[in-house]
Amino acid sequence: MLPEAFRRQARIHASSIAVSHGTSQLTYRELEHAAEDLATRLHRIGVRPGEPVAISLDRSIDFIIAQLGILFAGAICVPLDPQLPEKRRTQLLDDLGARVVIGDPRGTTRPASPVI
Repeated sequence: MLPEAFRRQARIHASSIAVSHGTSQLTYRELEHAAEDLATRLHRIGVRPGEPVAISLDRSIDFIIAQLGILFAGAICVPLDPQLPEKRRTQLLDDLGARVVIGDPRGTTRPASPVI
């Protein structure tokens, strides 16, 4: 639903600014391309539809790309505060069953958790 709605808007407003943060910005076309690339990478490492994928990033354009890419992959987006202590991060990842983390690897020492 959301991925299809976004793709429709990306076709209509391809060269319009979709997201900006500080001095960085992406058009709808650029954002869609970046999110599709991430979705492809997630599929390559075996992420399945409905699987939780954690995002451990500060607020940024990369955070938006990660959210959209996870949705494009059909997975579940789980934001994870990058400032959390390692023990709490590990506990949350275990509780969620998230085996993939997008973002900052600080505190993500579990070998079964690829950090993209």
